[in-house]
Amino acid sequence: MLCLQGLPHIASQKGRKLSFFLLATVSTLSFASAGASAATQTIRGSFQGPAASQAYASPVIATGALTIGSGAQISAQSITAGAPPAGAALIMVSGSGSSLSAEQALVIGAAPDAYTGTTLNISSNAHVSAASVTAGLGDGTLGTINLTSYGASDRSSLVTQDLTLGSGGGNAALNATGQSGGIALVHVDGKLTIGQPDAVNGLGANTVWLGSGSALEVGGTDGIQATGTSKDYTFTLSGGTLRDVTSDLTSAVNISLGSSTTSTVDTGSFNTRLTGAITGGGNLVKTGSGTLTLTGDNQYAHGAGPVVNTIVQQGTLAASPLSLRGAGVIQNDATLRISQDNYTGQKTVWPEMVSNIITGTGDLIKDGSKTVALTATNTYTGATVVSAGTLELGYYGGISGSINNSSGIQLLNASSNLTVYRDDTVTVSPNISGAGSVTKMGANTLTLSGVNTYAGGTDIQAGTLHGTTSSFGTGAISTAQGTTLAVDQAGDGMLNNAVSGAGAFVKLGAGALVYSGDASALTGTTDVGQGNLSVLGNLGSSAVTVASGASVTGTGVIGSADVFGTFAPGQTASTRFGTLHVNGNVTMETGSTFAANVGASQNASQASLSGVLTIRPDATLVVTALPGADLRTGQSYTLIQASGGVNGTFAHYDQSGLVQTHSLIQIAEPTYSASNAVQITLQRNTALSFGYGASTRNQMMAGYGLDGIADVNQAGALTSLVAGLEDQQRYRALDALSGEIHASARTAMVNDSFYIRNAALNRLDCVDDDLRQQISGAKGAHTNICDAAPVRGLSTWGSVYGAMGHNASSAGTVGLNDNSVGWIMGADTMVGEWRVGGLLAYGRSMFSDGGDRSSGGHSNNVTLGAYGGTAWRVGGLTQDARVTLKLGADYTWNVLNVRRDIRIPGYAAHVSSNALGGTGQLYGETGYRFAIQAAGTPVEFEPFVRMAYVNYNSENVREHGGVAALRIKGMDQSIGYSAFGMKMATRLDVAGVTVAPHVSAAYRRAFGMTDMTTRESFRLAPQAQGYGMDVAGVPLSINTAVVQTGLTARLADRLNVSVDYVGQYGGRMTTSGGSGKITYNW
Repeated sequence: MLCLQGLPHIASQKGRKLSFFLLATVSTLSFASAGASAATQTIRGSFQGPAASQAYASPVIATGALTIGSGAQISAQSITAGAPPAGAALIMVSGSGSSLSAEQALVIGAAPDAYTGTTLNISSNAHVSAASVTAGLGDGTLGTINLTSYGASDRSSLVTQDLTLGSGGGNAALNATGQSGGIALVHVDGKLTIGQPDAVNGLGANTVWLGSGSALEVGGTDGIQATGTSKDYTFTLSGGTLRDVTSDLTSAVNISLGSSTTSTVDTGSFNTRLTGAITGGGNLVKTGSGTLTLTGDNQYAHGAGPVVNTIVQQGTLAASPLSLRGAGVIQNDATLRISQDNYTGQKTVWPEMVSNIITGTGDLIKDGSKTVALTATNTYTGATVVSAGTLELGYYGGISGSINNSSGIQLLNASSNLTVYRDDTVTVSPNISGAGSVTKMGANTLTLSGVNTYAGGTDIQAGTLHGTTSSFGTGAISTAQGTTLAVDQAGDGMLNNAVSGAGAFVKLGAGALVYSGDASALTGTTDVGQGNLSVLGNLGSSAVTVASGASVTGTGVIGSADVFGTFAPGQTASTRFGTLHVNGNVTMETGSTFAANVGASQNASQASLSGVLTIRPDATLVVTALPGADLRTGQSYTLIQASGGVNGTFAHYDQSGLVQTHSLIQIAEPTYSASNAVQITLQRNTALSFGYGASTRNQMMAGYGLDGIADVNQAGALTSLVAGLEDQQRYRALDALSGEIHASARTAMVNDSFYIRNAALNRLDCVDDDLRQQISGAKGAHTNICDAAPVRGLSTWGSVYGAMGHNASSAGTVGLNDNSVGWIMGADTMVGEWRVGGLLAYGRSMFSDGGDRSSGGHSNNVTLGAYGGTAWRVGGLTQDARVTLKLGADYTWNVLNVRRDIRIPGYAAHVSSNALGGTGQLYGETGYRFAIQAAGTPVEFEPFVRMAYVNYNSENVREHGGVAALRIKGMDQSIGYSAFGMKMATRLDVAGVTVAPHVSAAYRRAFGMTDMTTRESFRLAPQAQGYGMDVAGVPLSINTAVVQTGLTARLADRLNVSVDYVGQYGGRMTTSGGSGKITYNW
């Protein structure tokens, strides 16, 4: 039960609760006990003010005019107004605090009166209450209740348990209105009954009129009843409110909406069901959180003003299409539920229409198993839910009926269906989801532009259904004869739905459509008008037409093909060498293109036809080799197999896709064999060198070398393989075949000559240096830390060395890793003013390419050499300053073993060779040596210049190990080195140990034949061709910084130790090495 704010509750003396409220505080009313005996009293006249209040313990009959005002309060056991024989009466209750109340019954009009009847007027914040109220009791009676409130503080009310309008053939009228903010309240706790007037003596139909500002509060399942027919009463909401209180309410009364008014049905939290007809010319507003259900054949419509007739402000309004009238507004996320289970009258086929325009933010729910058609342009933004039956947009081919919301359409169950039945071009943009289905009816085109996931399938009964792969949900699609399913893909997409029927399947848009579903039951045509159709599924009963500029690819099944564009069977985004099956004929029309891929192992994309292949004049065959494919000259590929035969030939052969990646391959003339196949054979383009397109010297040289053996039978496997390689792979193969390691080995040998001449010069530096030989300034007292014999005896010495280096790559070559170890020993003596001597050395060099050539080798090196040096005292900066001169020469026998692992796609070999080379060098150095004292410690300086001439020569070499083996011509190469720098040395005595640290730094420049090359040819090449390959190795470093630092110490009378670090840092060279020796004199 709804309670009006500010209305105190009143209880009777019997302890029974009365269901009424008062809007203002009144004096306490006392009623006599129902069991008390009292005589009936008659009252009339005027009762004004509180002092005039009366409480009657007996029944009261009001006659004539009875006025209660100014706060007067009249109460009685029961009150009857207009009782016989007194006749009609007029009761006026007005003024704040004024009231009329009956413990039991209040009767208005119990005496027959054919003219004015009895009237109860309640106004100006007055209140009337009774356990039951009856107006018009008995045949010929007329009872009228007028309830009027004016102003914001006026809350006039009539409160009762039961209200009867017309009883026993009586006539009654209830009129309530509130003006200027006033509220006229009729509150019925139990039941409002509208009786049936007497047909003979009655004065007219019973009426309920609720005007603006009025409210009728009713509770109970049957809270409003009409015992007569619709002609016996009128129930008018003319701006008033019908409010459901205490429990759910069901009523069959017919309600009329006042013209140009807005009336309200407030369900509160309950469910209100109005099964009668709602007519009139006003608006209906639904409020309250409960559900209002309308099931009558309603005809209300606003006569003027805004074109809005039904407003759902809260909760749910449930109605059939016959019950919903006018435009609708769903506000505040409320819900409009349209139900249709049964058709009425002759409407056994036609769907019910909702022509109302529905707006607002709430939801629309379609209930019931039958069809509801929306024929207006609806703009509500809430969700659309079809829980059962069919929601139809449009009506039998009309041009209106739409939904344009942002919350989508939900087809809740498998029985839920959305049908679009319009003859114009229309777009449904909301997303469609759920378990239900979609039906397209009506001529012209329907576009589904949402991202739809509905699972119940799609039925195209007429016209064209247009969309993308995201438009048609996940269920099967059926197409009727004469209909079209158009898939328009601007980008790439996949369609997996099963498709059936006699309609057309059309591919539009520049993107690629991948069809992976089962359309074996589609007997209509498939038209590829734009873009690409990739068939992974089954279109085996459909004839495919490919327009000019469009294409068909795939590995699935089609019925037949008439190609004006491109036919590329067996190709997909992930498959390059598949087969497309055709259950019929294929016709390559004039100007069409057949595109095929070829790859290794005779893999090719293919078409397999059960019918005939017809090739019209001016058709083109395009063959493409994929990047990385390893082809072979002489390989054959079957591109088309046609069981019914092949008619015609291709007029053009486009090899651009083949030559673009495999420059040396071309197609021989295609063959059209008796086995009903179209085949091609690959051959080498002999007009091009194997080095065609190469970007480096060595690649071109290896290519020239292969040119020389192209006609040698033994080399056929290798040359065919290389010719068939993709260009980038071919270039790498040429690198592997070039044998550049032979030229780079020369660089390693020349680099290693440094350690021999450096050891000889270091020896002369040490033994000819008085600073490092003398313990102190006194001559003749020698430390012997350089193993120099006193005066002119023979001195011997030795050291070991090791180094790790890398020469950077150059254009077309990889780097070189070069590691060296060895030992050197020598003997020298003084001859006049010269110290002269000889040396013997052994070393091992290990070298390998610094990249992916998989080649390398080693060399065992034996060296013999001689050296000598002297110095002249010339003075200058110091008295003892000297000019030094050092000379040397040596020759090294290099015994080399070189191996190469050749790995190219389709070929692998291990080749090796043994060779003898020789490295000879002459070198000299001159400097100006002087010493100064620094903090009492002598420090020696020697600026110097150095020159060296190095010559490397080799003999002819033959590799072993297969057709890729080379022969290398023996040749000499000479290099010159010039260097200048500074040496420094000192001598320290540390705890009785003589220590001589020294350091030098120099800039060295190489000149001459710094780019190491070899002349080569394949061993299979005829001797008359000579050595046609001029292959470059890693070049020498031209500009190099040489840094050397070391320490020589006499640890005991017989024990000397020497350690040196040597670093060479150039633009193409980085080497770190060292040498050392330990000497014990016996």
